[in-house]
Amino acid sequence: LDNAGAYSAVALLDGATTAELASPVLASGSVAVAADSRAAASAATKSFGLGLLAVGVSVVDAEVRAAAAARASILSSVRSSGAVSVTAAAANAATATTDAASIGLVSVGVSIPTAAIAAATRAELRAGLDAQGLSVVATGTNTATTTVALVSVGVVSGSGAGAVAEVRDTATVIAEVAAGTASVLAGTGALVVRATSTNTATASAKGTSGALVGVQGLVSSARVDAATRALVAAGPVTSGAATVAASAGNSVDATTDIFGIAVIGISGVPGLTDAGSAAKAIVGTAAEVRAAVAAGTSLAATGVLTVSATTREGSGAHATLGSGSGGGVDIGGFYAQALVQAPVTATYDGDVTAARGVAVTANGRADVTASVSATSIALGSIAGGAVDAEVQTTADVTARYGTGVLVLTSGTVTIAAVVDNDVTATTDMVGGGVVVVGVSVPTARIDASTTADFGGRLTGGTGLGVRATADNTVTATSGARAYAGIGVTSSSAAAIVSSDAVTQARILSGATVDA
Repeated sequence: LDNAGAYSAVALLDGATTAELASPVLASGSVAVAADSRAAASAATKSFGLGLLAVGVSVVDAEVRAAAAARASILSSVRSSGAVSVTAAAANAATATTDAASIGLVSVGVSIPTAAIAAATRAELRAGLDAQGLSVVATGTNTATTTVALVSVGVVSGSGAGAVAEVRDTATVIAEVAAGTASVLAGTGALVVRATSTNTATASAKGTSGALVGVQGLVSSARVDAATRALVAAGPVTSGAATVAASAGNSVDATTDIFGIAVIGISGVPGLTDAGSAAKAIVGTAAEVRAAVAAGTSLAATGVLTVSATTREGSGAHATLGSGSGGGVDIGGFYAQALVQAPVTATYDGDVTAARGVAVTANGRADVTASVSATSIALGSIAGGAVDAEVQTTADVTARYGTGVLVLTSGTVTIAAVVDNDVTATTDMVGGGVVVVGVSVPTARIDASTTADFGGRLTGGTGLGVRATADNTVTATSGARAYAGIGVTSSSAAAIVSSDAVTQARILSGATVDA
């Protein structure tokens, strides 16, 4: 008569992919070091329980762990009459799925699926070089997907789920020249240091319940914390054209859908705390996009120098909660949060002793949306919806040329920071019955700054441009409607671009221009 079950599925991937040159190369026609990884971890459970007491608990864990990193490295000095390349590429996927149903006099279902990627992708040169061209390129694609579906039917019914999808802070994509004070001489060939990432985390939780007394609590959480970095730190550097570029596409989506019919029903999440958030999508502070040339590096280029950090179109955070419920007494609390916290930074802190133009650019894009939509038809209904959509203070976009020497043989200097942030928070609360109480509180906010700075000592060339451009749009829409004998509603929407969201282009004190 009783049916109780515990179900688990685990898929863990730990195998590394490594290509390494650790011995000096005294002479060669060309050198190529490459690591290419494809990793997929998938875990799933399906369960059905039928009895007077029906209980099902599912735990699913699918991970590409930190040990499964892809790395291509040159660790000793190289001489070559041709080009040298270091390439690391990885495509990592983690998928966790649970599908559970329980029917009983007392019916309980709990599912906790997690999909996570923690493996880094790294291409690196950690020694001196004398060649005709250098390419250090890291490309990483990380996709974490979690899906949970619960059905619970009983006289007394309870269901809960926590769907988590993460690209963790160890899943960095890094292209790096870290030669210390050694020379990196690419001759007249191009110098390319490029890191490109595509990080996607998607979490979906769906629950359906029918009971005399029913309780549902569903949480979806999607998060990206992986950095994308292109870095150069060396002594003397020579090249034709020189490019140091970091580009990221970070997208997080969290979706929670709840449907319940009960004489006494509690749906959504009564406590609007971090532990009880119904839908949360976050691009964390650690997911920085950074292109940087360090102090102590002295570049002489016969072409144009470009340092760029970019978040590509489509990057952002999206949290969506939808609820439909009905019965005798219905109580619901719902929360959706979407945050972008990651900075975008392009900096040159060394010297340039020759170049045909210099461009240091940071381009930040963020599409941030959070919404709650809830409909309740009951004799008595109490529902609250809170929404938080933000580009936070840590998500500054900065382009900077430091205090070093800058000598142009021709061309111009451009320092540019460009931002396009769209933040939208929406609530739509509808209640019908004898007594209806509805509260709706959406907030859309931007606190991040946009800065372009020049502090160098410019000689030669035909001009200097320092530009900061920000297009910041915030929209908050609040809806709370009651169709009732006694109806009480409260709506409070806030759309804020705060005083922290400054836009500034500066030629700093101590800078000199002789163009």
